[in-house]
Amino acid sequence: MDNLRSQKLHIPNLWPAFEGWKRVVNPSRLRMSIDLRLGELFRDDPVKLAKARAVDIGLFASCLFPDATYEILETAAFYCIWLFFWDDAIDSSDTGDNDIAGTAEAGSEYCRKSVSFIRCCLRLPEKDHPVDGPAPTKVCSSFEDVADRGAKIRTTDGSTDLIPSKKSLEKYMNACVVEQAWRLSSMRSQIPPSGKEFWGWRLGTSSVNAFLDLSVILKNVYLFRDQLEFTDQRLAFHVNKLIVCINELFSLKKELKDKTGHMNLIPITMYGSRDPINLDAAVQKIVNDIHSHAAAFNRLAMTSQFRTCRSQEVREQFDKTVSAWQTVVTAVLHFSIESPRYGILKDRLPDGGFLVTL
Repeated sequence: MDNLRSQKLHIPNLWPAFEGWKRVVNPSRLRMSIDLRLGELFRDDPVKLAKARAVDIGLFASCLFPDATYEILETAAFYCIWLFFWDDAIDSSDTGDNDIAGTAEAGSEYCRKSVSFIRCCLRLPEKDHPVDGPAPTKVCSSFEDVADRGAKIRTTDGSTDLIPSKKSLEKYMNACVVEQAWRLSSMRSQIPPSGKEFWGWRLGTSSVNAFLDLSVILKNVYLFRDQLEFTDQRLAFHVNKLIVCINELFSLKKELKDKTGHMNLIPITMYGSRDPINLDAAVQKIVNDIHSHAAAFNRLAMTSQFRTCRSQEVREQFDKTVSAWQTVVTAVLHFSIESPRYGILKDRLPDGGFLVTL
């Protein structure tokens, strides 16, 4: 990885890949309420608090949910905070939480206790899953407030509350534990995982399914969830690959600085498979993947049986799902460009691309 430092990373303008996709930012940015929440979570660690505030969660939530009311947006933003920072305990040994990141066993235990706590917050039956004590970290404990807020908010048709599925949350958390195990193993052996192994966990650690759940709820999609499942999975796959590819490009400079195992740099090493790494070739391959997955999503959406269904209600529900999921992708791209988390806005070129010194 050292040979990447000081190289020039050229990211072309990616917006043409998403022509016609919704791209709006909610005018509410929630700065005060988010700063207060982050202050509650990280008041004992001023450095971590400053980094957390620099992420600009308010921008991310405002891009994800451009049509949400203030109350719903605030709840969604607190949910984003939980998703952003829950895995910090197993990403870095500098956590102050009994070194959860130090062993795979500790990470698995952290995940198990977190799942137990979340099931309790969601008021799910605990016959086969008894509650195992309090939340393991302060960040994890904040999910209780998210769940309470979500349970009180009804969507406009009254069909459901604002709570994503436990299944998507567990998928995210379990994938984070798998990633931790690979990170620890790779740091010892200096042997990176294969592409298949990487994608096996990376499509989970992106937490895309958890965001897709919430975005569909906010669009009041309530019909044909069972019938939609197969198309749902294929659409979600393309969304997931798009978000991971975007993240891997825009977070490259940050990842090189963080020195936490470089798990997110694996696509760069796979696609630039020379020694030293051919950065331009790797970037071009990822950019090609972005255009390919965006086009595949569009084709699947246009040819779906639900788009051609005789029922206007079904067509409208499907169109809402497609629009909501397109918005998740454009939100991630907009956030990646604008957020101080990646710090590349200053490197924007006149044509909308970026030239970043790593």
